[in-house]
Amino acid sequence: MAALEFVDVKGYAAVLLRRTYADLSKPGALMDRAHQWLRGTAAKWNEQKKQWTFPSGATLTFGYLENENDKYQYQGAEYQYVGFDELTQFTESAYTYLFSRLRRLSTSDIPLRMRSASNPGGIGARWVHHRFVPEKFTPHDAEGNEVWWKEGADLDGNPTRRAFIPARLDDNPYLDRQAYAASLNELDPVTREQLLKGDWRIVDRGDIYPMWDEKYHVIPWSAFNEFYRSDGIPQHWQLACFMDVGTTEGHPNVTSWFATAPENAPLSGSVFLYRGQCVYDWTVRQLAEHINTVGRTEKNRTNVWRMSHEGNSERIAYNREFGIPFAAWKADRNRGIAQVRNYLEIQHRDQAHPFNEHTVGRPSLYLVVDDDQLDFPKDDRGLARWREEFPAYHYKQLRSGETAVEVVPHPLFNDAMDTVRAAGAEYFAPIVPLSRDERVTRQLEKVYHGRTFEDIMQLPPAERDGALHSYREKQIELTKADKQSVVVHSVARWKKRKSGTW
Repeated sequence: MAALEFVDVKGYAAVLLRRTYADLSKPGALMDRAHQWLRGTAAKWNEQKKQWTFPSGATLTFGYLENENDKYQYQGAEYQYVGFDELTQFTESAYTYLFSRLRRLSTSDIPLRMRSASNPGGIGARWVHHRFVPEKFTPHDAEGNEVWWKEGADLDGNPTRRAFIPARLDDNPYLDRQAYAASLNELDPVTREQLLKGDWRIVDRGDIYPMWDEKYHVIPWSAFNEFYRSDGIPQHWQLACFMDVGTTEGHPNVTSWFATAPENAPLSGSVFLYRGQCVYDWTVRQLAEHINTVGRTEKNRTNVWRMSHEGNSERIAYNREFGIPFAAWKADRNRGIAQVRNYLEIQHRDQAHPFNEHTVGRPSLYLVVDDDQLDFPKDDRGLARWREEFPAYHYKQLRSGETAVEVVPHPLFNDAMDTVRAAGAEYFAPIVPLSRDERVTRQLEKVYHGRTFEDIMQLPPAERDGALHSYREKQIELTKADKQSVVVHSVARWKKRKSGTW
């Protein structure tokens, strides 16, 4: 109805968008509804363009943005009205790009309007919620007939006010509400609450980390600093940095920093994810300068640097140009999940939580966030991306809904989780003893400051041969030392057992 408001004005153009063409053409969807209303009027339908043209010359076009690059189909177009249906199915970059298409002649008084409608949930739920829904809004607040306003800022820092109009099932008088509510009761609890009450806070629960619970796993910096009597991560703690390479909003570049409580500290062996960065439009230079800036005092005590295996050229640049010794982590779709689950498990249920006096029991993995983002995460300071992925991380499903025989994580919306499970595999204390090869490999990485065999093979031939010879000799030396250590340890155990003191 809003798109049709100015079709009597010459030159007016409106576009209505769904994620896929199939979504546009379903019974009762946008194109079907438009045909019900406009068939038999003076408006003319063009099937090829998916466009209605009115006697004034105004147009109403239907479009889709299935892939990120589809937004460029609209490059050069001019609209005075852009409408997104089911906005949470779109990426934020696709949505914001269409603002560049909102234009009019200086002599026109037609308002420029961007309007959206959506249910909660979907791939864009986080950014839509952050952009439109006021921080303290709850489903109970939707019971009144009120327009809510979200204060924000544009990319230039100029203040903005965005309108949010909540709606519930009871607000639609044209539906058979009783029958629809009965249908919704057949859904899972999350989807039911999203559609029935318009609940933007509830999210789909994944089946990989079902033990995830923010009251146990997310702590504020104030509680951390008070517990450890510190101002940030203590200077003698072991650190690690893991990066998942990405360049798009759908697959961003995610970096996670971890710290481990040492043996002489309370909660020895516990791991703290204390910093994160999620970006999709930064260059290697920008990322490297950021890492070197925020970790200026940490770099020398960060002894584990890992990057996703596909970032080979980036890894070489980080090493040679910026002195950041990233090495590739081993590619494996399930690697590290068991370790992370082990660290997320709530144990010591007879003891008070060290950072939350109102909770009993504690895990071994914590996310440390700014105090003002403990309850409402907004950005990297609140580890928003990580806190969104942890509860939603799930295994692939067959079309029938049954778990796939090959149990592997769903390949989308997992960038932060990839860094966490890589850390689980290579940085967390292992839940099973390391093999001799793994022990030797870890010692080699310490000797060569994170440089792996694969990194040596990437060196120019003139450097590679000598480095490879040295690496092989050190590997043989460490393997012999490890064998001797095992023998000595076994003899000691045998003597202890024989003496009856074991």
